[in-house]
Amino acid sequence: MNLMKTNSYFRTISLFFFVLLAGCKKQKNYPSDTTDGRGTFGVTINNEQVLPCVPFFGSGGAIKTNSFQVSPTYFYIGVSARNSCDKKYTFGRYILVAFDSIQIIENTTYKFGNGFNFKRGQIRCIYSEDLNDYASDSTLPGTIIVRRFDPVSRIISTSFDAVVKEENTGKLVTLTQGKFDLKY
Repeated sequence: MNLMKTNSYFRTISLFFFVLLAGCKKQKNYPSDTTDGRGTFGVTINNEQVLPCVPFFGSGGAIKTNSFQVSPTYFYIGVSARNSCDKKYTFGRYILVAFDSIQIIENTTYKFGNGFNFKRGQIRCIYSEDLNDYASDSTLPGTIIVRRFDPVSRIISTSFDAVVKEENTGKLVTLTQGKFDLKY
């Protein structure tokens, strides 16, 4: 009987660790062009679609927002998405889009600014892959279209494309078909 309890205990612990390691909280589909705050994010990185994903018992969520109103018309909104479920990457991938103290206007196209230069009045895009950071640069292609911005309902929906650069090596990464539809 003692052996039976030990086997049952071992199976329970094994199942727990399997779920811990294999389980993943992942957005199931690439997002469509919605504007009602559905909580979606997607981007194509070097021709591979990437969706937010964190391990089932991982800390925090796959998509996070941070915001504050700088003045009656200027906002800071940071949107980040991470994918730490893809086994090709030891430390995962992470994308940040930050509207830094700007006036956000619906149906407006903005050029990405310098991502490594944290100055106000610009939008920047930063991509991290296994702890290597790539950032937008005003000299590289990259725009974001704000399809909906509703400060009352606190919804922001965008689509974006960018080329981001690693500061030390100059290596480029292409982000296309990026979009998010979030409540902030």
